This record gives sequence, structure tokens and C-alpha cells, in this order.
Amino acid sequence: MRMNYRKMAMLLLLVSSCGMSQIASATEENSNVPENTKEETSIPVIDTDTFEQWVIVALAQREDSGKYLKVSDKTVNLMAVDKAVQYFNTKPLQISNGGQIKFTFKAEGSGQGQIGFFAYKDEKWEQVEGNTCQNFMLMATPKEYKFTLPVKGDAIKAIRVLIGAAPNSNVKYSELKINIK
Repeated sequence: MRMNYRKMAMLLLLVSSCGMSQIASATEENSNVPENTKEETSIPVIDTDTFEQWVIVALAQREDSGKYLKVSDKTVNLMAVDKAVQYFNTKPLQISNGGQIKFTFKAEGSGQGQIGFFAYKDEKWEQVEGNTCQNFMLMATPKEYKFTLPVKGDAIKAIRVLIGAAPNSNVKYSELKINIK
């Protein structure tokens, strides 16, 4: 798949880091409580074994990506200084208003991590209102996190998921699983 990175970057620059049109009203599930026994119809939708289709959002950070991003095996380290660092998957996921995205992962570090998605009119690059981002506090040791983010916006027909580090934060993500519910 060939992408027009310049067009993609221009669209994404319209969105500031987690100052998006909608801050998530996510539910963080307590990882010490057993999952709901009701069977979910969620399916894994993102391959996080390679992080091959993932890109840093900000062009300036992309040019010096080693300063902000380290990918090894099945882990991603994001290092943010004065600006947030967001890393998103370029694969569009079909979902519409009322759907939910479930993130399950381990994270450790300092400061705050971020998860969320960019909202699109279709599977191309035309953004619509409904971008969602959720910050969460980090611990120095690995902790399992589970978030379910609602998709809210009548024009949304596809999304692209993101993970990130808030300003002045360092985050190591591992065991990332993303499902649509």
C-alpha cells in the first residue's frame, strides 16, 4: 500500500496532541478483577508483532525518530520532552458511531501515557469530528491496562488507533492488543 505521507501529515497536524475534539469518556477496567463472563464478540484488529504500519504523527519528530521512538521485538518506547509523542497505525478500521475500541496492554515509565484514535469519514484520509484520546498515569513497574473507548460521531466510518506519551513522559508499551466491540 502506497501512502501520501505529506497529505496524511497535513491532516494530522490539524489535531493537537490529546487536545482533540473529544476527550474520551473511557472506562478503565481494573486488571485485578476477572473479565466479564459474558462472551464478547470482539476480534483482534491490529498486528502488534511488528509495528510495521505504525508512524509518528508529528513530521518534525519523524525526522529524528530515534530521539522519540524505539521499537524492539513486541515493545514500543516513546520518549516525549516538551511535546507529546503519538504513534499511530496507518491501517483504517471500519467502525461507526456507537462502536467501541478496546485497548489491552502493559505499560511502565514516568509521566502519562496516551491511547486513542483519529476519526475518518471513510477509509481514506478525510478526518471528521470525533478524535478521541485518553491519558493515563504510569508506574515505574509494568502494569496491565484495559480501556474501552466509545466511538461518538455520526460521520465516523473508520478510525486509526494511536498510542502516545504526554509531554515530559517516557512510556514503554508491551503486549498491546486492540479490538473492536
